[in-house]
Amino acid sequence: MPNETRNLIPVFHPENLNLENLFSLNPPNFPYSADKFRYLIDRLTTLPAYLKIKDASEFVPLRAVKIQKDIRNYKDYLSYLIAHKIIESDGIYVPNEKSIGYRFTETYRTKVKLSFIIDRRLCNKLSKRTKLFFTGEEYNHLGKWFNESLEIDYDGAREFNESLFEENLVTKTSFEAIRRYNNNYVHIEQFTRGNYHLSCDDTSKRIHTNFTCVNKGLLKYISYDGIKLRGSDLKCSQPFFFSLLLNKHFYKDVFFERINLKQIQVYNHHGNVTLDIQSSVKEEIVSTIIACSLKPEEENDIKNYIAEVKKGSIYKSLDDLFCKVTGRSLGEKKIKIKTFQVFYSHNDFKSKECQLMCDVFEKEYPYVYKIIKLLKKDRHNTLAILMQSIESFLFIEKISRRIAEEFPDLPIYPIHDSILTLQGREEDVAKIIREEIYEATELTPELTFD
Repeated sequence: MPNETRNLIPVFHPENLNLENLFSLNPPNFPYSADKFRYLIDRLTTLPAYLKIKDASEFVPLRAVKIQKDIRNYKDYLSYLIAHKIIESDGIYVPNEKSIGYRFTETYRTKVKLSFIIDRRLCNKLSKRTKLFFTGEEYNHLGKWFNESLEIDYDGAREFNESLFEENLVTKTSFEAIRRYNNNYVHIEQFTRGNYHLSCDDTSKRIHTNFTCVNKGLLKYISYDGIKLRGSDLKCSQPFFFSLLLNKHFYKDVFFERINLKQIQVYNHHGNVTLDIQSSVKEEIVSTIIACSLKPEEENDIKNYIAEVKKGSIYKSLDDLFCKVTGRSLGEKKIKIKTFQVFYSHNDFKSKECQLMCDVFEKEYPYVYKIIKLLKKDRHNTLAILMQSIESFLFIEKISRRIAEEFPDLPIYPIHDSILTLQGREEDVAKIIREEIYEATELTPELTFD
């Protein structure tokens, strides 16, 4: 990367979009800045990389309050781009729930190219946010490692992205291949320029950084002080976290020596509880757990489920069951996705394939499945929030803080259910992960390294 552009503010736009030519043929009928157009267009390119939007045809929500701080008459800019068929809008706004969404028209869903903002006033506004966007001192033990010693092999990462793009053109749609290419390109440039962010959501207290969004294949090109990074990952993390919800003590309203609902309760910035399970639901869950415990051992599917999780073989077990019913094996990657559908889908609205997987799961683990449905009874995302809250409690509040205390000079980067650190020091991290998880759950976790 040329050194003369390192400190400039980068923006991305479709490679076939020539703004100067557009303005020449169709001059905007309001006072405008070309860089403000570039900034708005860049939002539709970079936000999908962080919001993990999985389809190039999805609308990208733009929060008017944030955009207006930088561009007072932003509506004029958006209207111009819509009128000239550069972008289109879903026109849907729901107060406190959904911002109006925008996306490129099909013509401009291309690979992106890099340019730079030179408008001084806009640069001054944006420069305050282009370096580390950081959530308070509470997470300084994590944020301090996003510094000049964190580097990416720019040429190697760009070459990897081009190669991956060619592979994806064969196995995926062209739009999907382009979307992935663009997301990777954005992340490569952000790492290169030291444009880091660290934030904590107020739903489950998950930490979000550049690392939680980046393609895993790019991690091998990132180093700290010249040393490559390696992760310690909790194997089968979602089924593992769910197994904690199969303990009747989890639902007690008092603190318990192991992890429970009281410990992981999350309050948002308004001071309201983000996770609430009705007392009647908690009582029914506890009754279900007790009823299952009275079954003969071979029929105690809660115990059997936890045993498979402990062995780290739950996905293989479920794939074998799926194959037995359907005559086809999905493999670990696809059965993992199917299992997530069991956990996170609506109780009453499922696709045919999703319903098939739920039926397979329920037949093998009837009491476990009943608890899954109970936890999604009032709000279908309750179970997802629960498991994310457990994850953040363990990996952020317990594990990361202990690592920072015992190894204050060791860089660490949590990625939800794993922690990156210097290659050669991963066992120091893994030891603490095992000990903290066992202390909180009385379950011995299986870890993988990559």
